Amino acid sequence: MKPNNSWQKLVAVARAQPESDIHAPLGFSTRVVARADLGAKSPLFGSAFARFSWPALGVASLAAIIAVATNLKPVMNSLSEDVAALADPVTDADTSA
Repeated sequence: MKPNNSWQKLVAVARAQPESDIHAPLGFSTRVVARADLGAKSPLFGSAFARFSWPALGVASLAAIIAVATNLKPVMNSLSEDVAALADPVTDADTSA
């Protein structure tokens, strides 16, 4: 790999400054930490995921609503039949014994 000469020059100049001049602006450390956290993620994957996640959530929600609406009547009929059968006081008795 080719050494980064501009980085080495910048470090040399920074080390040459007297210690009394070393003061970071207010909020600088917070910004550095926030940007470092953002830089750890892959920008291509992160932006593609963010771009497609909300529309995909909308499509999935719409498909779920359509599935429930399509199957609601048969499910309700089955439940009402089960409730009617449970409410019947006469049940089949096992008479084989």
